[in-house]
Amino acid sequence: AVAKVELTTKTPEALCATHIKIYGGKEQETKEIGAPNGTTIIDALVGYRISPLVHLFAYNRTNTNDYTRIDLPYKQGVGVKLTKDFDRWGDLFKRKKKRKK
Repeated sequence: AVAKVELTTKTPEALCATHIKIYGGKEQETKEIGAPNGTTIIDALVGYRISPLVHLFAYNRTNTNDYTRIDLPYKQGVGVKLTKDFDRWGDLFKRKKKRKK
């Protein structure tokens, strides 16, 4: 499983909130910022590899960089990703023929 999480958390007695970025289970960045009490998950991406070619994932993202959807603060979704290596564009759409023995 793969995870990428960005969150902000603040207790009522704390002066500043803590902003944390975690990628792959490792803390990448921690800094103090101003924020209201509580915990807010800003961005999250969780994925699971079923096989080398198929990945499932779920995400939650802020719309701060999407000017077409400023009416909604967050965007959530799930998906399936298929992976295929190719050397030429034609290889991407060709099926491999099975050899007869």
